[in-house]
Amino acid sequence: MQVIQRVPFQEELPKPLRRAKHVQPDFDHLGAQMRGYFISWAVLRESYRPEPANLARELEAFEDWAANFEEEKGLNFAEHGRERARLSGKKVPYQAPLSLPKLVRWRKHEQTSA
Repeated sequence: MQVIQRVPFQEELPKPLRRAKHVQPDFDHLGAQMRGYFISWAVLRESYRPEPANLARELEAFEDWAANFEEEKGLNFAEHGRERARLSGKKVPYQAPLSLPKLVRWRKHEQTSA
């Protein structure tokens, strides 16, 4: 006994894919979320105890923490940003070219005369 598989073909032409609507980012919403995270950051650090909580102070504290975190984990913010942009179909940010050290070439025929 032999089993043959077949695919039923539709008589109509396939419909084209619908493109997703272009969505504008809501920076107010994103900013409000980030502000909320920094309020939580301040509360967990208890930085409000000696003096009132201050967003600028929390941003500085986070910057220090993030720099140490990235260094310990070997992370690169710029590369992660490039990858996220690429995956979301955005323009990929500029990447600085590699800078190679200059080679110093000694010339045999150049000798200092006394």
